[in-house]
Amino acid sequence: MILEGQTIQYGPWTGGVDYSRPSVDLPPDALTSMTDTEILDSGAVTDRAGYDEHISTAITGTPSVTGCGKHRFSASASRVFAFAGTSFWEDHSGTWTDRGSAITVTADKYWVTANAGGTLIGCNGNGVNAAIKWTAAAGNAAALNVDSRFTSAGTCIFWDNRAWFGNTAGGTGAEDKTFYSDSTDIETWGANNFFLTDGPVTALRPLKTTLAIHNEDGIWVLYPTGSSDTPYARQHQSGFGAISARGITNDLLGHQLFIREDGVYEWDGSGEPQKLRGLDGDRFWNLVDLDNLATACHAVTDMKRNLCLFFLPMATGVGGAQVTANNAIVWDFRNRRWMGPWTFAFGSSAYFNNLVHGGGYSDGDVYKTNTGTNDNGSVISAEFITASTPPGGIAQKNRWILVRHEFEKQASDYEITVQAISTETVSKTDTVSIGDVSDALVSEFTIGVSKIRTPEIADSTTTTLLGYSNAMQLHYENNQADEPFTIRKAVLVYQPIGIEEKPEMGIRI
Repeated sequence: MILEGQTIQYGPWTGGVDYSRPSVDLPPDALTSMTDTEILDSGAVTDRAGYDEHISTAITGTPSVTGCGKHRFSASASRVFAFAGTSFWEDHSGTWTDRGSAITVTADKYWVTANAGGTLIGCNGNGVNAAIKWTAAAGNAAALNVDSRFTSAGTCIFWDNRAWFGNTAGGTGAEDKTFYSDSTDIETWGANNFFLTDGPVTALRPLKTTLAIHNEDGIWVLYPTGSSDTPYARQHQSGFGAISARGITNDLLGHQLFIREDGVYEWDGSGEPQKLRGLDGDRFWNLVDLDNLATACHAVTDMKRNLCLFFLPMATGVGGAQVTANNAIVWDFRNRRWMGPWTFAFGSSAYFNNLVHGGGYSDGDVYKTNTGTNDNGSVISAEFITASTPPGGIAQKNRWILVRHEFEKQASDYEITVQAISTETVSKTDTVSIGDVSDALVSEFTIGVSKIRTPEIADSTTTTLLGYSNAMQLHYENNQADEPFTIRKAVLVYQPIGIEEKPEMGIRI
């Protein structure tokens, strides 16, 4: 039957998710919210991939993993490592092996590490444990010799063939002091080889040809001078910087991104950083526990997928408490849009083997992401809500008729839920079958039983809409195990009724 009506199309969702504006103010290519779903380059929305254990047997005692990564000793030797509980562990041929007998590791203190020309160096906070080194696969970690300039530090990096430690303590260290080693010798430290900033150093991160020294009230950049007497010059660049040694990362386009108490910032190396919009308000950023943000947050770049993940402690209500990072909001830096959050409860993160990895809480596991259709056996509850863009403006009343959903067929037959929502109508919930119940002609087809499989992977189906309102939005959801879905777009059909005066309550004078 042919219906008379006009249409509004939601998707492809190339604009990403925007938590900072009401749904009626968003364009049709933006999302109001999304959880455990991602936006493909095409603008289609799909549920995110799951995660699984890096090693099937957890670290002894199932402690929280407070640091992890993969260290490259040489062209022929690399090993996955983890700080967990009170020790340092190596993945030795698929078994977590204790390599921390010669160092002190305080439980639940997060580690920052760097590859210093084949030697792993690391620290876990001002006044906590001594700086460490790891020089050989199948060998134990040991204390790093820093010539008594300092003992502990809050952050470290390897840059310009030198080891750098900031926010130092012990010896002649201070929280506003960053020490650097001799060139190509990470265990020789000159008495005057340091830089001071105007406050406690929060992060060290190279960008382009410079090293950025961050504190909450500024960013200073160091660049080589070519002089052996004064090898570096310092320049003040910004009036504010990162608040966390782990809450900072670089994308592949020459930007540094970091977390502050009011959001995520992007910096190109000069001038003031710019805030990435779209997260403000009660629907997202006001849920972040700011009291625990600097300690709990961490960031990592997925270089294969062109994504930056920012792990945040998010409470269930505004003003609530959340000690650990339990969600990751995702910045797609190629397409410049937000996705997520993804419910990754990881206390630490690293990128290796072309995958983001995360350290679990109180389970002794390191997990690899973008793997499979469940989270280590648990269901991924994936959902997203479209904008509710009024096709004729907020004053126009519309009669809503139907919505056509375009999706990608899945290999097996199952359903997802779609709910039509409007402020002036009763919500209506339907199920949409997105599986392919047909059989391939050559390998599976049975005459008299099978349906012929079409060559197209896209399909569409219709659900009805009810009621009269100025706008309508759709909520797609699936919380069943191992049932991925991809929604390309939705076309809503409506009939304009006209401008309707809304009477006010009370007596009009």
